[in-house]
Amino acid sequence: MAIAYQSIKTSGWSTTITDQTVDKPIDLAVGDLMIAIVYWRVQSDMFANFPAGFTKIRYNADSETGGGITTAYKVATSTDVSATNYTFGGFSTNGYDHFCSIIRITGSSLGGGFTSNGNFIVNASSPSIDCGVTPTNYGSSTLLLLLIGTDANDTINQAIATSNPSWTEIQDSKGSSNSLSICWSSRPEFTVTGNVSCSSTAGTNKDWVAQLISIPPPYVITDTISMSDDEKSNTTILRSETITMSESVDTSYNIWTNETKPTDTWVNETK
Repeated sequence: MAIAYQSIKTSGWSTTITDQTVDKPIDLAVGDLMIAIVYWRVQSDMFANFPAGFTKIRYNADSETGGGITTAYKVATSTDVSATNYTFGGFSTNGYDHFCSIIRITGSSLGGGFTSNGNFIVNASSPSIDCGVTPTNYGSSTLLLLLIGTDANDTINQAIATSNPSWTEIQDSKGSSNSLSICWSSRPEFTVTGNVSCSSTAGTNKDWVAQLISIPPPYVITDTISMSDDEKSNTTILRSETITMSESVDTSYNIWTNETKPTDTWVNETK
């Protein structure tokens, strides 16, 4: 199954509550990948709590006002499938916007393997934000997530400077004084020369922060190892992988024939 975006759920914007609730993504199933996204406008919200079991991918903040984006991921379990919603906690209530989202993705690698980058630019109207990535090539298409936040309450446009794919925007939302755009695209994986960058455009001189995340398809890593019989009998598989063992066995054997049956003379016929 090819890697694919499926759905998104969001909390809506808030400036006055400490906890944000996001509904479970539609049709969530065991093994689906969930990407959680938090946009925050004050630096103390950088350390807001993700729901239990999510592992942080990265965070990026601009240098002036402290606004930024934090992302995390989790592979859905049966507990997630039976859940109703997720709570993000610990936000400030000092009038600054914060916003939470959870994206559902199918057909991805379940072991992480993300390639990500992020950056910011301040006091710009039409910035080019350098957050290029070079995903590892596993021989199939990768899913790109592009996240752009700004303190401009304006529509956000986006592009990639090199080999720009066709973007599908799944979130373009405005808070009291901030905006967040979330987009995805599926495209062939890159070689080392295929770095990308993102840009956005607004009509005012504002601060911007962006993240670009490449999510790989399932992949197989093949390792060749040599082990003694004792090592084979004591091998433990520590992660989700397949180990194929083989050994060389001497299958030759000797055939001895008694050529002079009255005597005890034997001849090895397979010398």
